[in-house]
This record gives sequence, structure tokens and C-alpha cells, in this order.
Amino acid sequence: MEVILRHSKLEMYMVLLASTVLVGSIAAQEGMPAEPDPIVYSKSAAERGKSYYLINCQQCHDADGRALANIDFIAADLTAPETWYYGTTPLHIFRSIKFGAGLEMPPYKDSLEDETIWQIVAHVLNIGPKETRPSRE
Repeated sequence: MEVILRHSKLEMYMVLLASTVLVGSIAAQEGMPAEPDPIVYSKSAAERGKSYYLINCQQCHDADGRALANIDFIAADLTAPETWYYGTTPLHIFRSIKFGAGLEMPPYKDSLEDETIWQIVAHVLNIGPKETRPSRE
């Protein structure tokens, strides 16, 4: 007995789309740590991160993190985490820097080492509200 399977074009398209999304999400998480690097809670890491921040981030977020007015896009005000779209935990910040955030913020995965990104995360936490600031030496 021969069984003929028939699938509509829409069903085939949905399977292809779902497969693509699954593969893409797995690929996007490659290199994503499961938990924050402990240096993110270090004041000395925040100090080191400041220099990398000034080189890579201040052109959009300004030196103080309050964001520059820009006619093309609105950068996140890093001193006001309650306004961030992509999360406020150290892992969320790491992911935004490494893989980009939205259409405006480029990924830095090819230009910054993970340790450098963690140092920038420590600095971002340090310029935010007191409760987010690194507390260890």
C-alpha cells in the first residue's frame, strides 16, 4: 500500500521558516555565556571598561552615558535602565554589546574580546543607578 503525503505550500513554508528561526537562534547564542563573568561586579573592571567605553560607545551614548541627541536614531540612556528595551541584567548588557541591539546598535563580537565586553558592562553598571554599581574591589 503506497502512502502519498501532500503538503500545502504554506505548510512547507512554515516548516522552513520555523527551521530557519531555530537554527538562527542557536547560532546567535553561540559564544553566549550562561552567567555573568564575576569581574562585572568589580570596581577595577569598571575603571578599565571606561576606557573601552569611551573608544567604542561614547559617540552614541555620550561620555556620561546619557545618550547624544541624534537625528537618525535614539541611543539608550545608560543612566536610566528602566528605559532600556533589551534588558538590564549584566547578561542582557553583554548580549547587546556582543550581538548588537535592534537596528541601531552594531554588534562588537568581531572587534572586542569577551573580557573587554565584560569590562564595558561593569562600566555601564557603574554609571547607572547606585543599586547597579559594582561593589567589589
